[in-house]
Amino acid sequence: CIKGPISEEVLLDSSVYFRLAAAGGICASIAHGLLVPLDTVKTRLQTAPKGTYDGPVDACIKVFRDEGGVPALLRGLQPEVVGFSIYGAFSFGGTEFCRRWVAQLVGPEGALLYPIPILMLGSAMASTLAIILTCPFMAVKTRLIADESFAGGSLLKGFNRIVTEEDWKASLFGGLAPLLLKDILFVLSKFVVFDLIKTSIYLYFPEARDSLSSTLLVSLLSGSLAGMMSAVVSQPGDYLFSKSSASSTANLGSAWATYWNNSRSTGQWSEILTGLPPRIVFSGALIAIQFVIYDYCRVQFHVSPNELMEFLDVMASVGPQAS
Repeated sequence: CIKGPISEEVLLDSSVYFRLAAAGGICASIAHGLLVPLDTVKTRLQTAPKGTYDGPVDACIKVFRDEGGVPALLRGLQPEVVGFSIYGAFSFGGTEFCRRWVAQLVGPEGALLYPIPILMLGSAMASTLAIILTCPFMAVKTRLIADESFAGGSLLKGFNRIVTEEDWKASLFGGLAPLLLKDILFVLSKFVVFDLIKTSIYLYFPEARDSLSSTLLVSLLSGSLAGMMSAVVSQPGDYLFSKSSASSTANLGSAWATYWNNSRSTGQWSEILTGLPPRIVFSGALIAIQFVIYDYCRVQFHVSPNELMEFLDVMASVGPQAS
């Protein structure tokens, strides 16, 4: 059976890593797909001309009423599902692989003394590779949402248009730096906050350790709250990625310069927080949905119940954020 990522070590063969990757990919893709309308509202708030919407609720109403109904809310569905299936597979399976590799480097004593830092480092390494592979899909998704005339919501048409008509390297990877910043900050802060919340709950309610169901409930609650708090920490990277990927002429330099100049002239620096409320809701809901899906997947892929006990520790690295 598969042990938890920070519990007793067992030798894992390639089939185990495949099952971890498959479970992570399925969890991430389905959960992100279900929450695409929230991500669409967030991205429209960040990329539409200033003053288009009065807030998240107004944006949701206008996108649905004036911009195409349900299809408009689902314009980013294809790249979101495909991109996060890749992200989930590499980050979930890769986290366990990288964690074990780092643990071998530091030796048995170091692995025993610093399990959480080792897990965080392994997760950051896996997430870095995963986000590089996913970046083109997120860039296409942003273009599909920001420009309703771009490729008609089709992932393949979007890729084809960028490759044939634009500087594809700049268009697909121009937002990589802020995307990496957002993702690494999200992952690391979520690990820290998750551990603090879970420890505090057990401190005040030690009886919660007595059963599997109560332990899983604590993990679910801690993970959801940590995801919501980490959305705040990673917000600047998310805003800059959306701005730098919104059109063929946009890039990180222009996105930052525009924000800086506008903020200096108006004295209002809060624009970088645009889209934060839907991201907070997205991140909290994402953990809950992935938790339920993973419980099903672990049975289908023959993952032991003990794995579920540590699931949220690793699931922090499976892209539980709007991008």
